[in-house]
Amino acid sequence: MDIRIIPGTVRSKQYPWQVAGWVESAADHLNHINVAFDALGIDRVRILKDLHEDLGSLAVQFPEDFAPYGEHRAPRPQARYHATEAIKQFFTGVKVVEEDETIITRKLPLCVFDSPSVPKAKTTYAEGTSTDVTAGWSIEVLGTGFGSDVTLSVAQASEFMSSAGERKLIFAPLHIKVVRAALYKRGKLQERFLRAELFEPEARDANGVGSVTDADWQRLVGKGRVRERFDLSGDTSQSIVKYRRNYQLSGTFETSLGLSAFNLKSKVIAKCAAKQTTEFTFELPPGRLYELREPLSVAGFYFGP
Repeated sequence: MDIRIIPGTVRSKQYPWQVAGWVESAADHLNHINVAFDALGIDRVRILKDLHEDLGSLAVQFPEDFAPYGEHRAPRPQARYHATEAIKQFFTGVKVVEEDETIITRKLPLCVFDSPSVPKAKTTYAEGTSTDVTAGWSIEVLGTGFGSDVTLSVAQASEFMSSAGERKLIFAPLHIKVVRAALYKRGKLQERFLRAELFEPEARDANGVGSVTDADWQRLVGKGRVRERFDLSGDTSQSIVKYRRNYQLSGTFETSLGLSAFNLKSKVIAKCAAKQTTEFTFELPPGRLYELREPLSVAGFYFGP
């Protein structure tokens, strides 16, 4: 199995107010502050009460710059200076301490396939590269805290098999690091929250493969439409017939993951996009009519009904 990691994984572990320029931009767009605390999943109304009071007094002092019905223009330098200083002073007293962490692992479906439930029947799934498309997948994790909105892309060449009706799921391993963090304001504990981010183990993960239960199979494939028929019903020989088909598979799978760690609960959304050129080889015993179908909710192929 040949695995190639595509460069481009970006992770920012800083909180917004630790990023140069954020305070200045928040002075122009005060909603940045509310959005930042909402993303942490904590009670911004309680924690930001004194800051909102300070900014409210500035709206009274500089109505043309900050009042809701003032002039629609950027605040004047003097007004913006006072707003920036108020925000800086507030965040000087804010500290986040990351206390404990745990790793949560999930499987994101990429592709399903099977083989006819007939002795000697076999399906071989091989993914690789073409001149303009790279096989692989990318995962985007959107969730609690900051540093979690990142994309991990992987390209690889693999080969998997199914025989005599085996149902196979190809999946992308997803590791999420969940950190319990505590927010302090002027040395006083305000609230604890979970921060989640994509975690890359030192040993890279190739695509995983697993068998699929009847219940999961019905959920994944549904009643897909017929893509192709192989009519071998009139063949009375004992010779296995081989068909090879090249496909470009693409699709997006999104799942919401509930997280529970350190007596706190949260959730993240994982979006997995797969785009790959694949070759399926079908080895079919004679004497039957075979129908190849497309699943409804995930990429791949399977033999009906």
